[in-house]
Amino acid sequence: MSGLGAELGLHVELPALISQFGSRWVEFGVVEHAYAHARPDDFAMLVARYSHTAIAASRYTVSAFIARTLGDLSKWGNVLFHDGPATGRWAYNSRISWWSVAPEPDWETARLSWADTGLTMDYVPGSVE
Repeated sequence: MSGLGAELGLHVELPALISQFGSRWVEFGVVEHAYAHARPDDFAMLVARYSHTAIAASRYTVSAFIARTLGDLSKWGNVLFHDGPATGRWAYNSRISWWSVAPEPDWETARLSWADTGLTMDYVPGSVE
């Protein structure tokens, strides 16, 4: 990993956060929320740099940056990827990324969705939702 992702230690930080959810597939928004709470200053810097759809529509957002980074990590074997339904606040996508760490959990029985958590977007600085 290089660039901003490396500077923020995302190659270590993101797999560690995902592993905290145990042997489950975790919907992207839940991972983003966990990162925002674990590293609020870094997340606020990323929001200032890339914005977030909870603030205003944007072509490239902090969510896209984190998801791209997770995609890179999955190519390298640091995390596992599964395409799946988007729920709750993220449902405007219809499909979204789900993440886990090895060993691979059962897709049918081991999932934690955004809708399951009851989380809100209050973790995004400047959120209008």
